[in-house]
Amino acid sequence: MIKMELKEAKYLGGIGAVLNLVSYAVGGILAIAGYVLILLALNKISKIFNDDEVFKKYLYGVVLWIIAVLIVIFAVGISFVSLSFIPLDYGLTAMSSFLVGVILFYILSVIGGYFIKKSYEKVSYYTGVDSFRICGLLYFIGTLLLIVIVGIIVIIVAQILEIVAYFSLPDDLKSEN
Repeated sequence: MIKMELKEAKYLGGIGAVLNLVSYAVGGILAIAGYVLILLALNKISKIFNDDEVFKKYLYGVVLWIIAVLIVIFAVGISFVSLSFIPLDYGLTAMSSFLVGVILFYILSVIGGYFIKKSYEKVSYYTGVDSFRICGLLYFIGTLLLIVIVGIIVIIVAQILEIVAYFSLPDDLKSEN
C-alpha cells in the first residue's frame, strides 16, 4: 500500500483559489499570486499521480487567459488613443480594433477554459473529489457565456467551488499499487 500526501497541494490550491476570488475586490496582483499557488498545487498533484497533463493543461489555460486579458487591454487602449487623435471619420478603425480585441479575448478565454476543465477532470479522477470536475465544467461554461456577461457570474461560482474542491482534498490517499 502506497501513501500519497496531498496536504501541501490542498492548502496551496485552496489559498490560491481564495486569492483569485478576493482579487475582484482587491486587485489583479492577488490573482497572479493565486494562480501561482494553484499551479504549484497542481504540479504537486501531477507528480504524485505521475501525470504531467494535470499541470500542463491548467498552465496552458492560465497562459491563454493572461494573453486574452492583455489583448483586450491593448485593444481598448488603441481604440481610445485612436479616437483621441484621429479625426472622427476614422473612428471605424478604432471600433474595429476594439472588436478584434474582444473577439480574440473571447476565443482565447474559451480555449483557456477548456484546458482548465480538462485539468480539473483529471484531478477529480485521481483524487475522487468530484467538485473539481464540476468546477472545471463551470469554468468552461462561464467562458462560453462571457459573450452575454452572465459568464462572469458562472466563473465566480466556479471559483467558489474551486475553493471547496481544494479544501475537500484528503490530506493523503492510499493506493494499492
